[in-house]
Amino acid sequence: MERSFLVVLAIGVVAAAGLALVSPYFSLMALVIVGVVLMVLKIGADTHDLPDLQVEFSDDARAVIVENKGNAPAHGVHVSLVPIGIEADIPSLDPDASHLVPLSEQVAEVKALVTYRNGRGQEFRRSMVISALHPTGDLLRPSFALFRWK
Repeated sequence: MERSFLVVLAIGVVAAAGLALVSPYFSLMALVIVGVVLMVLKIGADTHDLPDLQVEFSDDARAVIVENKGNAPAHGVHVSLVPIGIEADIPSLDPDASHLVPLSEQVAEVKALVTYRNGRGQEFRRSMVISALHPTGDLLRPSFALFRWK
């Protein structure tokens, strides 16, 4: 386990034991608070070093915009657009950065296949259908990566 996780757990157990002498209710409240803090630490560790690439058309549908909406840089990004056969390689894409892939003509709808790696070398693959006529995006998607949503 991580050191911060163990430190919070140890402090919480000692505080709960001390409060048990005063009142068992205070002790239970301390255990609930420690549990919440431990869950926050676990979620924070789970969402660390997690790039999130989104692909969409530009306004005139003459280019594809690859944007990193995650919290870590994406390395070795490869974008393939099916069925028009356009492929692009991007060496690195920082968080909140975008890269424009120009198209030779306007396209109404394509399927984008994206592969990339995070800083630890973990590889991710995404497949999404993008359309110039219909809005894309998952309305139920959380605003940050929660419980390995990807």
